[in-house]
Amino acid sequence: CPYVQPYSNTKCDVAREPTANEQIFGHYYGNGGRCFETTGLIQNGFSSSSSNHQRCLESRCSASGFVQMRVNGGSWETCTATGQQLSGFSGYKGAVVCPDRTTFCATHTAATPAATPAPTPAPTTT
Repeated sequence: CPYVQPYSNTKCDVAREPTANEQIFGHYYGNGGRCFETTGLIQNGFSSSSSNHQRCLESRCSASGFVQMRVNGGSWETCTATGQQLSGFSGYKGAVVCPDRTTFCATHTAATPAATPAPTPAPTTT
């Protein structure tokens, strides 16, 4: 976690299935997993006595240089400013604090657009 104090026993980018409790809080572990500061991020229908925590979330740097993240495989949401409270994650309430995009994208792989297959060559006649 270059932005938040790292967990002593967990690495966000090491693939593993989150526990049921971790899923309630939106955790993701694997390729693109990074640590973010959150405010009240929790699955709808649940509550927690504490609101500000660090979470491992799936993230990427867009081709245009913006930080994007998603929770529990939902749609990608885009940060537009450092410190922005990014919300609107399907099935979750609360927000994620957006990191500085320059620092984040300097250490994170940019999203790659979907590959377009090459056209099939026309048959030739001899």
